[in-house]
Amino acid sequence: MYNYKKTLLLPIEAPQIIDWGSCHVVTEGVAHKVSGIVAIKKVLLSLLIAFICIFSIGCSSGKPVYSEAASGDGYKVRLMVSNDEITNGGSISVTAYVTDPNGNPVPDEDNVVFFACSQPDLDFDDQKCDIKNGVAATTVKWDDDSSSEDPDPPVPAIITATYKGAVTTIQIVLISEAF
Repeated sequence: MYNYKKTLLLPIEAPQIIDWGSCHVVTEGVAHKVSGIVAIKKVLLSLLIAFICIFSIGCSSGKPVYSEAASGDGYKVRLMVSNDEITNGGSISVTAYVTDPNGNPVPDEDNVVFFACSQPDLDFDDQKCDIKNGVAATTVKWDDDSSSEDPDPPVPAIITATYKGAVTTIQIVLISEAF
């Protein structure tokens, strides 16, 4: 006669193995007697916590979103968007903060920051912008071409800003009005 034990590895506190047959939880070599319901509750709680973390990270905040600053020497460009989503007919503000190799805002210049996007149907007010006190800004508008009967799903779009070899990107999402 064989004795089969069902075990499950759980990411709760330290790695745990649950012996469902005898209702013991083994943590770091020490056995603790618990009911099967308690063990199931721990599993469900850990799954709920993982789901909440993943869901909250992936959701739009509706707040300004900043790009990461590049590392290393040279000029730095950091992007900020007023919202990380654009719905059909909507627009967002895009701002580039530009610093010199010493970390100071670059001086005023005309038509030196270039903005671009991975989606061709976005419309920039200005793609080449002036810098004033280290800041260049534009507005991006989007009109959805899909029909309400057959709406496009949300699409990611990458906005890029460049200045004298310094490049940075930030991702936004285009959301069809009917989706």
